[in-house]
Amino acid sequence: MFGRKYQLRFGTRRQACGQSSRGCNWWLTAVPAWLLLIGEGLAVEPYLVVDPSPFVQSNPLPSPRLFTSGRTPNQSHVATGLNHLVDRSRLVGQSATMTPGLQPLIPMNSPLAPPVQRAMLSSLGGEVYGSMQSLSLQIAGGSLRTVSNRIVNTDLFLHEGDSLYLADANTDSISSGAPVIRGQQPVSFVNAWMQGYGGSGGYSYDGNASASDFGIGGMAYGIDLGRDETGVIGITGGNTFTSFDDNLSDSVRVNSFQIGIYGLKRNDVSYFFGVMNYGHNRFDVNRIAGLGIAPSAASSCFAGNQFGSYFELGMNLETSSFRLQPFAGMQHVVMSNSQAHESGPAGLNVAAENFHSLQSHLGARLIAHRLTDAHGRRWTPYLNGRWAMELFDDQASVFASLNGAPSAAWVVSGNQPARNIGMIGPGLTVELSRGMSLFAAYEYQWGANFRAQTGTGGFLFTF
Repeated sequence: MFGRKYQLRFGTRRQACGQSSRGCNWWLTAVPAWLLLIGEGLAVEPYLVVDPSPFVQSNPLPSPRLFTSGRTPNQSHVATGLNHLVDRSRLVGQSATMTPGLQPLIPMNSPLAPPVQRAMLSSLGGEVYGSMQSLSLQIAGGSLRTVSNRIVNTDLFLHEGDSLYLADANTDSISSGAPVIRGQQPVSFVNAWMQGYGGSGGYSYDGNASASDFGIGGMAYGIDLGRDETGVIGITGGNTFTSFDDNLSDSVRVNSFQIGIYGLKRNDVSYFFGVMNYGHNRFDVNRIAGLGIAPSAASSCFAGNQFGSYFELGMNLETSSFRLQPFAGMQHVVMSNSQAHESGPAGLNVAAENFHSLQSHLGARLIAHRLTDAHGRRWTPYLNGRWAMELFDDQASVFASLNGAPSAAWVVSGNQPARNIGMIGPGLTVELSRGMSLFAAYEYQWGANFRAQTGTGGFLFTF
């Protein structure tokens, strides 16, 4: 008996009761035990035995999975979020999990028909916000290509040896036939340019995000700050308007403003040019968000920023009739979209997102030697083709949750940028006089689940 340790045990007991819809009452009972022992080593060590049954409802509500008809990853993710919301609402009540405006829209007792479920899950998910990342890439890439197109469609770039024709229209030495030494050209004038552009395209259904179409149009303009026979540097600005519509009745309108710099350097056998710009985007999103049999409108307005750059290095290979310019380029775009908070009972909170794109470009440009018509106008047609490959693996996805029920959250993906894109199209420059030049170009793009086309036209003048 001496040296032996004894324990004081506390336990729980379930009180017998009749069956009721609210379950049985329970209480904690203590069984005191006192042992009077004589001797050393006397100890009392309590421990607690917890009965988990009081924390479980005796008659829980039935909990079938209400959203089970999702077929695409997006639908399945939204269904998981809604099922979680319904389960919590059954345990603690709808008033504790969602706002009053949302309560009538969430079916709690019986599942909807599968076709209705799928339509609801697709329209509610907000995949259009994921697609905005791909659309922002189109806006940024289009702006960079527009300024690159201005560099290409100039006499300084298209022709070797006679590029002073347009550059120094005010010097008498050229018109008189006097020799000019390379690199000694004065820059007492200003070259300015302006061009408009427009295009359209779309993404086909990829097994997850719905099909969509977009249109884009805008204007770019710039001034050459410095120039000699071997190169040019300048500043540029522009604005773009873009529309986007998908098969879920979601629509987006984007106003964009860009500012940037560009430069070109060349010699007899090679050239290098680059464009860097910053763009600010303003998004207006309008959706029809379906919940049950009561679809409701949801809208948001948010901002985004993008930083882009494109650099190209190429060679000049001359033949009797053409100049061939094989080239390699790199395009890097960083985009950041702010949070979006939708209005409406079924509106979403969409988290801020960052998106990175790095593309390698390999291609060639075939330029015909200049042709002169009977009126002295000089025409230069060319053909441009390239292959662009995406090197990063960022996904056009967003994290969203219901405004009225934050516990209902999911990740959805929009239209994904094509990993490999082909681009091809003709261009033409017409020199009307020593101080005026017109240019135009067309480009067709294609890739997996993606098609687009862009046309541009503008003029360059000296004053």
